[in-house]
Amino acid sequence: MRLLLVNFAMDQQSPVLAWQHSVATRLASRCQRLVVLTERLGPCDLPPHVEVHRVPRVLTTPLRMIGAKWLMNGPVWQWCARERFDAVFVHMNADWVYRLAQCWRRFNLPVLLWYAHGTVTDRLHKAHRHATAVVTSTPEGFGIPSSKVRIIGQGIDTDLFTPPESRPDSSTIVAVGRVSRRKSVTLMIDTLAWLRANAPQHPFRLRIVGPTLTRDDSAYAGELAETVRARGLAPWVTFEGPRPMSALPAIYASAFLHLNLSQTGSMDKAILESLACGCPTMTSNASAFPVLERFPTLTVRTPTPEAIGRQITHVSEHRDAYAPADLRGLVSGRHDIDSYVDRVCGILSELVRH
Repeated sequence: MRLLLVNFAMDQQSPVLAWQHSVATRLASRCQRLVVLTERLGPCDLPPHVEVHRVPRVLTTPLRMIGAKWLMNGPVWQWCARERFDAVFVHMNADWVYRLAQCWRRFNLPVLLWYAHGTVTDRLHKAHRHATAVVTSTPEGFGIPSSKVRIIGQGIDTDLFTPPESRPDSSTIVAVGRVSRRKSVTLMIDTLAWLRANAPQHPFRLRIVGPTLTRDDSAYAGELAETVRARGLAPWVTFEGPRPMSALPAIYASAFLHLNLSQTGSMDKAILESLACGCPTMTSNASAFPVLERFPTLTVRTPTPEAIGRQITHVSEHRDAYAPADLRGLVSGRHDIDSYVDRVCGILSELVRH
């Protein structure tokens, strides 16, 4: 297959989007030719039959304010004529589905969109109209009812995310992911305060690992730091900022529990990364509840500091109930990256045939 891939970033060191590089490398192993259009370019390790083009910076700022990204139709038109693509896969960056619709129509190219987030915007509706089909991780991952949608699970690199030789006998809780209000980090801090007051026999500490991406994220991080200081929790809470994806397995390995209280409306990859590393994940994310059906003590149904604190204490005192192999089995073959790319390629081939 000759494939055009459109995404946000090609950077294997990105703390947020390194996954897109992993998807590209797996797709490359299944394609005769892969051309990538991306908005951010960093260190990459790609085979010779992969070509990467970055959207010119002049089209991203400040000209993006007047819709200049439509000008990419010119070079993409030339690539389509030269490369004779079989299909297009737009990975997360949904706006390009409608921005480049002229090219898709002219060359009769099927367009597959991957989108997995609870947010539904007018722009997503436009992308949906121009996409041939849509793939997402869970029923909650694409909020527009449509016969175009197929649910294929997530794509975790289970070669990278592996259990350590032994689980640590620690009282460390980690929270991995973007620091934003929708991640409910305030509730995590309130929960730790409850634990310090009501379960002092456990020296619980909280490591918060992840980037801030917007001005509001940065303001929220400042509010969180002040809350920690004011409540006297500084010795037990650390804000560690972004880490490359390659560093995350060691972070999960350092903890007895990964805590995820997001309100994003879709499956967070960090939940599955932690499980693939054999680290229990406790989450309020309803999209993950079917995955954790065998482990009901890991699903947060009552999001209060006391209820979550009691659950954390229970998990800490019954660690043998969460065998790393059993947790990893929830990901392998269901939400691993090779299965994910196999499903994507199968759907692309089907679209090409029809």
